[in-house]
Amino acid sequence: MSSPATMRALQQTSLDGPRDMRLITDAPVPVPGHGDVLVRVTAAGVNFADISRARGTFLGGPRPPYLAGFEAAGEVVAVGEEVTSPESGTRVIGVGSGAFAEYVVLPAAATVPVPPGWTEQQALGLVVNWPTALAALKPLGGVTAGQTVLIHAAAGATGQAAVRMAKHYGATVIAAASPGKHATVLASGADHVLDSLGGDIPARVLRLTGGAGVDVVLESAGGATFAASLAAAKRVTGRVVVCGVAGGEASITNWELVYKHHVHVIGFNLGVLIQAAPRIFGEVMGELSALIGAGVLTPREPTTYDLSEGPKALAELETRATIGKLALLP
Repeated sequence: MSSPATMRALQQTSLDGPRDMRLITDAPVPVPGHGDVLVRVTAAGVNFADISRARGTFLGGPRPPYLAGFEAAGEVVAVGEEVTSPESGTRVIGVGSGAFAEYVVLPAAATVPVPPGWTEQQALGLVVNWPTALAALKPLGGVTAGQTVLIHAAAGATGQAAVRMAKHYGATVIAAASPGKHATVLASGADHVLDSLGGDIPARVLRLTGGAGVDVVLESAGGATFAASLAAAKRVTGRVVVCGVAGGEASITNWELVYKHHVHVIGFNLGVLIQAAPRIFGEVMGELSALIGAGVLTPREPTTYDLSEGPKALAELETRATIGKLALLP
């Protein structure tokens, strides 16, 4: 299949946030290198990391001007040298720079086939949100049946997946979300839902747990919520898995760990896991496939926007006005 020379794409022009993201119509269509595939994008995932990159807070992030986005699903239309799989015509999802465009280059070895019967839109999350939730819960958080988990941002794509997974593993789930999103979180299987805007989450968690606190916290909110997560975790054995900084930076001192917050604080970044611990990541993806096969994780329809509406989608995500996965459609 031949590809055009140029394409529509969203270009980030500054580090002042998504407002400075512009639609351009003459971006060169990339050429797959050794070990790469060229994908005609039919759906691109919108993530908080896109906002961090646009604001220059993503460590090692691209410098403007750059083509935005990194999560894409679509059809392979060309392959680089020595690539035998996936073949042209295969529907895949993967991660690569410049996904907010009509075409993107992805590493062939890191692409995942779109499950049979799923659309490309439904597959968004398979390589970002769902592995993040699973890795945070299992190999890092060590959740087991009978334990209690606190999940922040529980109405988001990662949060909803984490709720379903934690319930599958036999945990009691306390979820935090803004009031308008409680129905969504309960539908995902949460046992209790707290108002994330209603103050004193630790006190409410302690009441629900008889004063003990939770075994695992999935901390993706950052900012003031980080301190609440530390205070809500069970003393000595509680684990706080920090997997996001959406609400801004927060800090903890060694004095606080010794005298105030006697908990395990575990930092987690999916990209680092893939690079530094590929065996663990492989186990996560294998378990993810099993969860899909067992029907624990089922296709979900994202909220969709036209490619030109990328800045709007990112702005709504940044203000927590959205529920579930967001997708741009080139």
